[in-house]
Amino acid sequence: MRRTTTAAVVAVVLAASGCASGEGEGGESSSTSTAPPSVVPTEESPSTSSSGSESSGQSSTSSAGGNTEPPPEAQKNTKAGAEAFAKWYYLQAGAALVTGDASTFRKYSSTSCRVCQRTADETETGAKRDGLVQSNPYRASVLDSTKEGNSRRVRVKVNYDDYSFVREDGSKTTVEGNQYWITSTTTFNGDHWQVQDWVVVMTDETP
Repeated sequence: MRRTTTAAVVAVVLAASGCASGEGEGGESSSTSTAPPSVVPTEESPSTSSSGSESSGQSSTSSAGGNTEPPPEAQKNTKAGAEAFAKWYYLQAGAALVTGDASTFRKYSSTSCRVCQRTADETETGAKRDGLVQSNPYRASVLDSTKEGNSRRVRVKVNYDDYSFVREDGSKTTVEGNQYWITSTTTFNGDHWQVQDWVVVMTDETP
């Protein structure tokens, strides 16, 4: 069974936009490539060079899936705080694939963010349909960020290797590795950052 979705639901795009195929009768899995999602226009074109440091981002995840609160450095109302939060936030999309619970991801998303809420909904629905993954497959790194009024726009690179969803009966759905560049709009609300919106701004190219 191939798992498909639209590019609008970015966390599910990250989970399934490569290709996913179920096991055959002989227990062998197979996969074929699918086209990457189209570039989504934004008001500001992304820079061709990155100014953020790149790291694996695995410190924000645990074997159980992810942390329910951002790390201390992601709780500060600063440029560095916004960038650390954005990196942590997208790792929660991967953490939800492990637990089937997107409540943490949803908590730090604005209720008016349609793509955020659709991602959370589809992640939880997909867990019931396709099963869970064994460990967080995502790696995230910040490319750069800019201040826009009371918000900060942060560009994040998310990538992952091949991984599989495993159902209770042992059957699998495999997802091919891929990478995406995402621009998120975040604001500091009270005592924490919150994502207001995001778009995929680049795929299969180096910014």
